Amino acid sequence: MKFKEYIDSTGRTWNHQEDEQANLEHAMLGLIDEVGEISSAIKKHVGYNKELDLVNIKEEIGDATYFLARVTACMFNGDQLDSICTHMDGVADGAPTNSETEAIDNCQYIDIIYGIMFPLTRLYSGVVEGKGVEVAQGTVDSFAGLKLIALYFDMDIKDCMDANIAKLKERYADKFTEQEATVRDLKAEKKVLKKK
Repeated sequence: MKFKEYIDSTGRTWNHQEDEQANLEHAMLGLIDEVGEISSAIKKHVGYNKELDLVNIKEEIGDATYFLARVTACMFNGDQLDSICTHMDGVADGAPTNSETEAIDNCQYIDIIYGIMFPLTRLYSGVVEGKGVEVAQGTVDSFAGLKLIALYFDMDIKDCMDANIAKLKERYADKFTEQEATVRDLKAEKKVLKKK
């Protein structure tokens, strides 16, 4: 799935607000929260010797990508959005570079989290300061960071995105509703994630 298609797919289940600033804040907070969920899954493995739950990590990477897509939708439109999506497609479709492969082979868990936290800081700063170039670069770099996390765990970022959309189709019959957001069939969602 191309990133523009992914953005469109996420729009089906997005809780649209009239206030565009509220949409942006929701998307940014969601992105930060989901990166924290990835970190938490790794922390449980490192700190408490829990088995690494790769299905959960795939889900959290997909969820983080979902919110990154919503940030992108909030910040860009028209030719700018098309350009960002083209860059995202290049990141997703590109084979790992030698430096990425070397980084993955030689890194520790903390390194892969840093690989997303630094671009998120840039993205956040650009949003707060209204610097479109910083937002654009932070968006693409954050996506690259999520791709590196996926690669570290032998996953493809596109598979994480597809699994995310499949999970949301399981959760929401048609579109976002408060009822379906709070009353979830987690077993059915997990089953869908395992298939993807």
